[in-house]
This record gives sequence, structure tokens and C-alpha cells, in this order.
Amino acid sequence: MKKILFSLVALVAIFSQNAKAQTAKVLLSHNGNVTLYDASDFSAAIADAAAGDTLYLSEGGFTGNKTINKKITIIGAGETSIIDGDVTVNISGTANFSSILMEGVKVTGTFNVASPTNGLRIRSCKIGTSKITATANNATFEKCFITSEFYADPSYVKSMTVTNSKIYETYSACSNVTFVNCNIYVINNSSSFAATLLNSILNGGGSLSPACYLTNCLINSYWITATNAVTKDCWYYSYNGDILSSSTLARINYKEALNGNDGTPIGVYGGTTPFTLCPSAPYVTSSSVKVDNATQTLNVNIKVKAN
Repeated sequence: MKKILFSLVALVAIFSQNAKAQTAKVLLSHNGNVTLYDASDFSAAIADAAAGDTLYLSEGGFTGNKTINKKITIIGAGETSIIDGDVTVNISGTANFSSILMEGVKVTGTFNVASPTNGLRIRSCKIGTSKITATANNATFEKCFITSEFYADPSYVKSMTVTNSKIYETYSACSNVTFVNCNIYVINNSSSFAATLLNSILNGGGSLSPACYLTNCLINSYWITATNAVTKDCWYYSYNGDILSSSTLARINYKEALNGNDGTPIGVYGGTTPFTLCPSAPYVTSSSVKVDNATQTLNVNIKVKAN
């Protein structure tokens, strides 16, 4: 924790002095030492990082089409830390993750995991399209917003849990995926969709597969037929329209955390870890840096918060 707070203090001190320029920055934390990069040097920061290091992204824009080729952690300030383009994970061998890979970042393009992983963790990120195109065991997406397409092909994804996340459209069977407290706007290829869903909201799709398991879910039965699926304690609402906003995937004309038939709140704001794009690692909520010319001292005031 001390290393994280030190990194944040260093980050705020330099960011505040450059506030007028509004220049996005990358801070590389390595063994308690910090190195600062301009956003244009994002690739250099990744190249200089060693396995186990952390890159902190300030608010602002960063050029995308980046490849992560080592086990590092990237933590942003939320959806205001924008990687404009694609991010590809391609690590030699099978990467065994013991910490989060990416948190509090917006990726406008495709996030693609193209090499084998164990324990991949993505948290509080806003992603255009999410793909896994290599073997993935025990992957987790927590409190994420997938604004376009979510691919979880069972030929690659061997086990995955998605919690308190918003997903615009699912592709593939997702047969090895468990969705918990999720809002899903459209289920594509619903006849082969074979996921397990708990305490979730489904807006549109078609006839669900008999291999699909739903418990304590709210289903828009006008667009989704669940008679072939295995269901327990589900709510059905027939509405020729959306029960989720297509842009925000929030509930329309309903309290978001509706209690299901077993009394459990459903949807992204249910459960013990409600949806938010703010990182859970300490992040800056306010800061100020003042130079006292009389005493030749630098006064830093920083407030941090953790979800």
C-alpha cells in the first residue's frame, strides 16, 4: 500500500504542475521506484516494464493498438483514461496471473487475449469488443461494460466468471461462462447459447438453448423464449421494446436492483460488488500542489479513495 500511495503522490505532484497543459501521463512503478512518461511514450513504458510492475494511467487519451507481452498491471482513473484503439495480450507461454491485468481503463477498440492464460482478471473497464482467442482458464471480468461484442468461444474459454457487468451483445455459445448480476442487451445465436446466468437481466435474443441455465433472472419474454432453457425462480416481462437502455444498459422504468423471487437483488447493482468503473485500487479524488517560496517547500495535499 505504501508503494501505491507513494506512486500516486508522485503522480499527482507532477500532474498538478502540468495541469494547464492537460497532458496525459503514464507512471511506471518498479520495486518502489517510479518513472514518468508522456502519453506518446506509452509503448516505451510497456517496453521498459518488467513482469510484476504496474503502469498507472492519468486521465486523458493514449494511442491504442498496443500489445501487452508481459505480466504487468495497468490501472487507470476510470473511463476517463482512454486507450484509443486495440489492446492485445500476447505473452510467451502460458501466463499465470496472480493480480489484475487491467483496471479502470476505457479501450475504444478490441481487447483480445491472444495467448494462453490462467487466472486472467479484468476489472472496472469499458471495452468496445472483448475477445479471447487462446486457451483461458479461470478468467474473470468484474464490473465491466462491454459496449459492442463479447466473445467467449468455448473452444478457447474453458472457465470464466463475469460479475456485475454490462454487455451489449454476446457471441458464441459461452457454455463455460457464468454470468452473475449482469445486464445483457442482446444474446446473439441464442439457440446455441449455453451459459449459466444468475441474478441477471436479459433484454433480447431468441429461443434459448436447452443447455442454458437461468436462476433468479429478469427476462424480456417478448424477445426471448426461455421455454427450452432450464430456469428457476425467473421473472418474465413481455414488452415490445427495451427493458435496458441500448446506450447505458441501465434499466428502463424499473428500479435497477429489483429483488428476485428468492429476495436477491438482480442486475449489475445487485450483489456485494455493484457495478462501477472506478478502480478499486486507491485513486485520486482531489489534489493540490503549492510552492512556498519563503520556506522553499512544496506542499502536497492529496485525497485518495478505494472502492
